[in-house]
Amino acid sequence: MNGTALRTALLGLAAATALAGCGTINVRSDTSAAASVSACHTYSWLEAPGGRPDAFGNPLNDQRLRDAIAHRLQLHGMTPAAPGASDCQIGYVSGTRGAPDEYNSPRITFGVGTGWGGWGRTGAMGSVYVDSSNPAAYRESRVSVDLFRSPVGPGAPLQPLWHASVDLDLSALTGAEAEKRINAAVAAMFAKYPVAR
Repeated sequence: MNGTALRTALLGLAAATALAGCGTINVRSDTSAAASVSACHTYSWLEAPGGRPDAFGNPLNDQRLRDAIAHRLQLHGMTPAAPGASDCQIGYVSGTRGAPDEYNSPRITFGVGTGWGGWGRTGAMGSVYVDSSNPAAYRESRVSVDLFRSPVGPGAPLQPLWHASVDLDLSALTGAEAEKRINAAVAAMFAKYPVAR
């Protein structure tokens, strides 16, 4: 198969996969078996060390992400409280990093659905990217949310209750499109929110 035929085939596969996976967001979620979210009636924000966001971040997207999380917490019956006075604490982070390619070969990637992939160079739906310049690395982008039980006594540690993450690159998103994708990602993560027991 020549290069043109291969490109045509890959574009067709990308389009077919995009249509088949439209609207799906892959969420990774983990819950502590030894703890329950039933004690979480109030929350405060667990700030990242060094502040946020970094030089490559967008403070508007950071606020959009925080607002989307706060909305979902409210839907789960949680209200904000002052730091040190909350039942639980919420941490969140978004970022992109280089990652080794486990196959150490040129990477052919394409966006899926609404471009959530984040594994491609731009994540554009239906486009194919071949990175032969650095076959041992690619970019991975993620947004994650963590829920902790606040310390129950002096010197007690935070107790992790729930972690969820999605593949989403916020670095190039702006305006209404950023808000739409952030809201969809946060909604997908909170669909995995643990049931109180």
